[in-house]
Amino acid sequence: MSTATLERESATAPASGPRRLLHGMTWLVWRQHRGVLWTGLALVTALVVAAVLLRHNAVAFQAAHGIADCPLMGGSERCTARQELIDEYRGLYAAPFRLLLAGVLALPFLGGLFVGAPLIARELEADTHRLVWAQGVTRESWLLHKLALPMGALTAGTGAAAWVGSWALEGAGQATLGLYWYSATAFVSTGPAVAGYAALGVALGAAAAR
Repeated sequence: MSTATLERESATAPASGPRRLLHGMTWLVWRQHRGVLWTGLALVTALVVAAVLLRHNAVAFQAAHGIADCPLMGGSERCTARQELIDEYRGLYAAPFRLLLAGVLALPFLGGLFVGAPLIARELEADTHRLVWAQGVTRESWLLHKLALPMGALTAGTGAAAWVGSWALEGAGQATLGLYWYSATAFVSTGPAVAGYAALGVALGAAAAR
C-alpha cells in the first residue's frame, strides 16, 4: 500500500478523540455564560484559599500559645492563665473570619444579580431565543437548560464554599474565637441554607429581569 493511499484513508477516517461532553443546548448555554461561570469559579476558589489559610494560621496560633478550646472567660486553669492571649487571638482572627463568612453569604446575591438577571432578559432583548426555538428546541427545554446549568454551578460552588468556611471555623475554635455557629454571620453562611439561597437568587433574578 502506497503512502498516498494511507494518507487518503487517514484523511477520510472519522476522528477518534474523546466524545464531547457538552452538546446541544448544554453547549450553547456554556458558550453564552462561560465568562460568568469562570468568574464565579475564581471567586469560590479565592474564598476556599482564604479559608484554608485562615484555619492554618489560627490553628498554629492556638498550638503555639496553648489556647486551643479556651473561652475568653472561664474554662480550665490553663485557659484562665492565658486570657490576654485569647483576647489577642480574637483581635487577630475574628474580623477576617467574619469577612470570609460574609463573602460566602454574598455569593447568592452576586449570582442573582450577575447570573440570574441577564439570563433570560438578554435573550428576549436580542430576540435570539426565536432562533433557538426555530431549531426544533421546545420552549420548555430551552428554559430548563438556560436555568439548570447556571443554577447548578452556582449552587454547587456556594455549597462548597460554605462547607470549607464551616470547616475553617471549626478549626479556629468557636469558643476561642468568639464566633459561634448560631451567630447571625455564621448560621446561614456555613449551612445548607446558603446553597438554597443561591438557587433562589438565580430563579428570582431571571424572573425579575424578564
